[in-house]
Amino acid sequence: MVERILGSIRVFTLDLKNLIEHLTFTTDRVIVVKITKLDGREVSRGDLSYFQRMQDKERELSGLSAEELLRNDDANYAIPMSEIIEVRLTKPWWLRARYITILTKNRKYRWQATGIPPIPKVAKTHQFIEILQPVFAEKLSIKPSLLGK
Repeated sequence: MVERILGSIRVFTLDLKNLIEHLTFTTDRVIVVKITKLDGREVSRGDLSYFQRMQDKERELSGLSAEELLRNDDANYAIPMSEIIEVRLTKPWWLRARYITILTKNRKYRWQATGIPPIPKVAKTHQFIEILQPVFAEKLSIKPSLLGK
């Protein structure tokens, strides 16, 4: 069977790397694609050049196959579907942010979900669910407070 791309979600890393990435969902794996580095100094002085870099990179990557996405940058990597135990979509009550957590047999991955490429604005919860539900079905866990938002 040919590997097909099913959808993508734009995410922000929750470590000190400050990366904007795409989680690209295929029939076989989740490909984590580096888009750009977010420089806190740019944001603090109102410089939106990171936003232009993000849009330029998203245009460059559109239409690439899963294998081409993976090879596009040495920082890109894949999480095989066979290793994924659970995918969680959560939102702390005190924040507007939504988080995607992928649990595998050996590791926990976590990102802040920000949008759906190529649309630049922040996505709503139901838009994330519409992408995640068909891909992960029974492996998807959605925090009850997110339903109906």
